[in-house]
Amino acid sequence: MNPEERANKGSQCNLQLMKWRAAPNIQLDEIQNCKALLLGTGTLGCNVARNLLMWGVRHITLVDRSTVSYSNLGRQTLFLFEDAKNGTEKCIAGASALRNIIPGVCVTPVSLNIPIPGKRAGADKQELIERVAVLRDLITSHDVVFLLTDSRESRWLPSLLAAAHGTPVINVALGFDSFLVRRHGVVSVTSGSNVVGTDHGEQPLSCYFCKDIYAPSKSQLSSTLDRQCTVTRPGVSSMASALAVEMLASLYQNPAGFRFTCKEELQGNPGCLGIVPSIMRGNIRSYQINHEIEQRSSKCTACSASILNQYHAHGTDFIIKCLEDPCFIEEVCGLKEQRSTDEAALCDTFSDSSSANDN
Repeated sequence: MNPEERANKGSQCNLQLMKWRAAPNIQLDEIQNCKALLLGTGTLGCNVARNLLMWGVRHITLVDRSTVSYSNLGRQTLFLFEDAKNGTEKCIAGASALRNIIPGVCVTPVSLNIPIPGKRAGADKQELIERVAVLRDLITSHDVVFLLTDSRESRWLPSLLAAAHGTPVINVALGFDSFLVRRHGVVSVTSGSNVVGTDHGEQPLSCYFCKDIYAPSKSQLSSTLDRQCTVTRPGVSSMASALAVEMLASLYQNPAGFRFTCKEELQGNPGCLGIVPSIMRGNIRSYQINHEIEQRSSKCTACSASILNQYHAHGTDFIIKCLEDPCFIEEVCGLKEQRSTDEAALCDTFSDSSSANDN
């Protein structure tokens, strides 16, 4: 047996021992055959990719457009000094590192700048259309999407496309001493152009944007460099990344799989690896992890029925209009009307209060 074959087989040893000694009912083929799409190959992307290898995942796609810099080397665990010296693109450097660890891994680097709301297409409209098409094809050809980018607005389009095409999403975000790991609700049943819910006819789980009251836009446009970088305690990204991949593993072992809903979570229906929370918020200042459950918002900018129905009806044209004008997103999902109603009610309240005081 040549060294590469020995490495590929040897890397499965811990998983086989798990099945033999600790979890005889575990279905390793389920997760090992998973095709994982990692959007973002920075601090989170490196750690998630490494944890996927530990679970035997051998089909990984890394998406990023930025290059390795010297400031990345202390915290982005797949990159080497030579990568920074040569200015290698992160997706390419990450793919090379994964192949050096497990030669048999099928890893594909994709250099892509994910479109974000708030940028006028102008003369680059065709190029923008092509980027949307590439992202859509990536999302529809994979079994799960990990959202690991360094800005909120860059997660909007992947969230919408994944919701529209029924691709599961696991989202990871970091604070200074806190983290969020959540899975988006899977909406897979459509009737014509009308989204009707989950396979069980229940309200899906929420997504990253369900609590927003404004559409996402270019938040980093005028930010200084220190504001564009995520400032976080070094161990937080490793913890959050590990939990995200463990969530994926648990979902594959749960009878309901990615359709695991709020109702089933409340009933405590675990698989052989235990429960599958929908949202985990961790804080290492207090060393606590809290579980939350949220249902999809009817006015979500990414996964509401009104947004998805418009996408199914108009496709890329709808996406381009949203990207060029975030206010259009608010009009479609109903946030703009809701804010107007709330503001009018607030004005009436103040007016009534003022009149009462005058009397």
